[in-house]
Amino acid sequence: KLPFADQLAKERMERPLIVFAHHQAARDTLENAFKRKGARVARIDGSTRKRELIVDAFQHGELDVLVGSMLACGCGLTLTASCTVAFFELYWTPAVLAQCEDRVHRIGQKAKKVHVYYYIAPGSCDELVMSSLQHKQSVCERLLGAAVPKQQDAKRAKRQQQRD
Repeated sequence: KLPFADQLAKERMERPLIVFAHHQAARDTLENAFKRKGARVARIDGSTRKRELIVDAFQHGELDVLVGSMLACGCGLTLTASCTVAFFELYWTPAVLAQCEDRVHRIGQKAKKVHVYYYIAPGSCDELVMSSLQHKQSVCERLLGAAVPKQQDAKRAKRQQQRD
């Protein structure tokens, strides 16, 4: 997945980028890849103190990239300065991914559209996890109907997979 991190770093968007990863080693890889490309990077995970300072810097354009843990960044943060969210890794629960996406989909969002990318490495367990996520989402929708926020379909994942 390192080529994906390098590609993201090279193609930094005009607006700040949020990249989510679950494992610390993946967040280390991402942070280092962006720093090598000269990006202004910050990270929020379980060990981060004073998250509000990092969020303020991100919201005021002082950072190019925010690398975040899905669990530490997925709730309670407003990151509307970005219009692009990328998932370097997947999580087994659709609601966790939806919460991460919702950090950008907020009142006060500056961009009209938010782009969400899931990186699915061909031939990896990512394909199995994505299949499981889609199944879980469809079960939730059948059981609860409109009460469950609809997860974006797998087309985003396939678009990202094609970038490989």
